[in-house]
Amino acid sequence: MMMALSFCPVDKVISYFEQLGETLIDVYGNTEPHEKFIRYMRKTWIGTDEKAALFNRALWNNREITITDLPRTTNSIESWHRNNSS
Repeated sequence: MMMALSFCPVDKVISYFEQLGETLIDVYGNTEPHEKFIRYMRKTWIGTDEKAALFNRALWNNREITITDLPRTTNSIESWHRNNSS
């Protein structure tokens, strides 16, 4: 369910993450592993309004490239190089 955040608008990621975090706790319980996971996600990928995440949300967000049907990986370039070097 957290993977869906990569397809949300960048400016909505924090609010959607908070909703998903609450759902995780409501459905699966407020356990230490769940709390650690939420802290990890917030620190590494999500950030807060006050503190940026380790990785900028714009770097990992795939919404725009999905909407515009651009490739999300470099597989096509790697294939082109492999075929031209043979």
